[in-house]
Amino acid sequence: MLNLLIFVSILILPTLIFLSAVNVAGMVGSIQLANPTQSLMDGKLTVSSILTVSNPGPFDVDASFTVSIKGNQGTQIGVTGPNLVIAAGSQKQGIPVAVEIDLSKVSEDDARRLAFNSENFTIEVSAKASMPPITSVGAEVSAQVAWLPPIYNLTIGTPFVIEANPNQITLEVPVSFENHSPFFAVNGAGVVKLFDSTNQQVGEGTINISAQPKTSWIGSTVIKASPPTNIESLLLNDTTLRYRVESEFTLTDYPVTLSGISQSFELDWGALIRNPKVQTSYTPVNSTHTRITGKLSFTNNNRYLTLDGTITPKMVNALGETWVGDAQRVDALPGSATSLSLEVIVPNSQLLVGGLRLVLGIETAYGSLDLGAVSLG
Repeated sequence: MLNLLIFVSILILPTLIFLSAVNVAGMVGSIQLANPTQSLMDGKLTVSSILTVSNPGPFDVDASFTVSIKGNQGTQIGVTGPNLVIAAGSQKQGIPVAVEIDLSKVSEDDARRLAFNSENFTIEVSAKASMPPITSVGAEVSAQVAWLPPIYNLTIGTPFVIEANPNQITLEVPVSFENHSPFFAVNGAGVVKLFDSTNQQVGEGTINISAQPKTSWIGSTVIKASPPTNIESLLLNDTTLRYRVESEFTLTDYPVTLSGISQSFELDWGALIRNPKVQTSYTPVNSTHTRITGKLSFTNNNRYLTLDGTITPKMVNALGETWVGDAQRVDALPGSATSLSLEVIVPNSQLLVGGLRLVLGIETAYGSLDLGAVSLG
């Protein structure tokens, strides 16, 4: 009798092992991962999915799952799910799986990359099914989910002057981007800093940001900067002012400050008194003095500022003796050509010696300047 039982067991055991392996393999083969979804809250990105599994075989199967996620460049992050028993003959059932990425714990470079760039996340489930102590089988399933950046194509437009006075230039700086994310609303504040050609910060403006998912956003900030401080450069020289703007953003639900792009730009600064010329003539006043009259002409080549002040003609000899005429009011609008009549009376004796020259005493809201290098016609 004992020998018969041993013989039957020897016949049944391979069949049992085979059926168990088929049962486990059938369960493992049924594992699928539904399309994953994303959500972001309190600086934490959660990627979720539903793992479906069924057990078509005649035996219960023990199963365990490990869920992990990784990006194009990021380190793999994983969580281990509970051990489950998949009952024999069970139909398809869904098991929620989720992986959470705390953005405050990833590197700043990764957090910034995700803010401005697309990323493909792969969620993977490693499954282990077994019927101890007979057999054990492992398998993996995966699905991809695309991360779309909340700040895409960040652009700082060319700043333009909206107001200028002797003390400051007011610039408006346009800023724009596209929120490609289907779920992340971009809310927060930005700072735009202005630097001059010596890399010194000369101004700063703030901007409020609010961009709903899948929308474009356009805004602007106002920055106040100083005009050229050298009075001669301000009044007499055409020049190019070179600046650089840098942006920085602090967003709700995003754990790191985002340094945006740096943009250089130039402002053409025209001379307020460009190409001054004087046409002169001489008329005797009496036997001892002569009236020197002149017509001063120049162009206000500045696009922003009005030249408002007075110009006083002075005749100066080599010894520094000075004869002064009446001050003439000047009000030259941006881009306008201006002419003034000037008059100075000098002793006749000064006409007989060399070194007599015309000096223009310029008084404006921007400062004062004696201009001596004026061509005489």
